[in-house]
Amino acid sequence: MRQLHSMCISGILKRLVCLCKIDDPCVLAYVTKVFGALAPNASLFAGGTSAYRRRWDHVLGRLGISVSMPSRGATPAVLRGSGATALYLESEDLSLIQWRGRWAQLKTVEHYIQEVAAQSLLAQMPPEDRAVVKLFADTAGPLLHSFLVDKSKQ
Repeated sequence: MRQLHSMCISGILKRLVCLCKIDDPCVLAYVTKVFGALAPNASLFAGGTSAYRRRWDHVLGRLGISVSMPSRGATPAVLRGSGATALYLESEDLSLIQWRGRWAQLKTVEHYIQEVAAQSLLAQMPPEDRAVVKLFADTAGPLLHSFLVDKSKQ
């Protein structure tokens, strides 16, 4: 299990240590290939929150996905609720979701799952933007596999 170090957004804590468990073999292979040679205390991302947000906005903008809160677009905060909902659809284990999301109250887990399930960005998108997202989704797996394959062993 790798410790992920990051600055606490609120500034109250000097360092926040997050432990990360990766179950998906493909994600594990990607993380190992990209970050495996780093020292245990090295940063995984050299930029700050604004650099991350600029990249987020750019990628989602290219997919035709709104990134503004007033339009109920996809901000980085959607990852938490979407992850909780995806895990719920896989397992229906609320206590596991609560532990993985580090939520103290089960009510919070229920709120995230119900909120994300009630709104689907994809369903609200125009058909041409949905087609771009589908193309990205269809090609992401093969592109990731191509990245992970060691070309020297072929």
